[in-house]
Amino acid sequence: MPANDKCDPKKASEVSALGDSGSIALSGSVQILTLLGASVTTPLGLALTAVGAGGTVLLGAWQMEQQKKFIEKITQEISNIDSKKLDKEVLESSEFKEIVVRIYTEAGLASSHKQSTFAKGLVNSALYPNSKLTGKLIFIRIVAQLSDEELQILEVMQNAWMDNVPFLGKDSIQESLLDLDIKQIQLACQGLIQQNVLESINPDVWGLSILGRQLAAWLSGKEEQGDFENQQKIYRSEFKKVIDGNMRELGKEIEENASKKVYDILHKINRI
Repeated sequence: MPANDKCDPKKASEVSALGDSGSIALSGSVQILTLLGASVTTPLGLALTAVGAGGTVLLGAWQMEQQKKFIEKITQEISNIDSKKLDKEVLESSEFKEIVVRIYTEAGLASSHKQSTFAKGLVNSALYPNSKLTGKLIFIRIVAQLSDEELQILEVMQNAWMDNVPFLGKDSIQESLLDLDIKQIQLACQGLIQQNVLESINPDVWGLSILGRQLAAWLSGKEEQGDFENQQKIYRSEFKKVIDGNMRELGKEIEENASKKVYDILHKINRI
């Protein structure tokens, strides 16, 4: 593929030097780094933020360092892929160039955890069949808005989805994320619900929404299972039966206790 309008071959070679040349020698994958290379060596401009009354802090150098770290993550992701799965048509497309620019811009101000998430999404955008998955720009926007805690929850839910487990409770999530307490998990899940990534089964049980499953497919490199939604419906139905059964038992217990209390009161009245 020829360099894009803003790419300089010399700049591309500078990016290649950032990683092991063998890890980026896969057919087509060097184009990802070429696109990134143009951005890395293009002047970033001065990112300024006010401090106190009139002081400013220069963020440009820090942002450039962050972007270089992101390229290293991209290089690592590329080294793990099968070159036969690369979608050459997508690599040539203007859509892919836009994806690269959008992700690269967001990654420059992102945490290490979020950078790793973006790196997976970027590489998977060039893979078949995920390259055919619509909505990648929507996924980028969602990931950019998520906190590290929300991304951790998403990763746990994604792993469960890959194992065909449609729902997880707070205790199961905490077993995978020992550094988060229950309140943090519940708050992060509420944030993911607001982003339409999760859906609530009850206050302490959650599952990936349709959008969430598409996002998980993009980040994991795995196609969505065709029967997953049916499994989810069956699981929800069974879960509802259990809840309804428990509520009936609880109602029966309350009714029996109430009857006993009424009987005791009447008995005391009769004795007066």
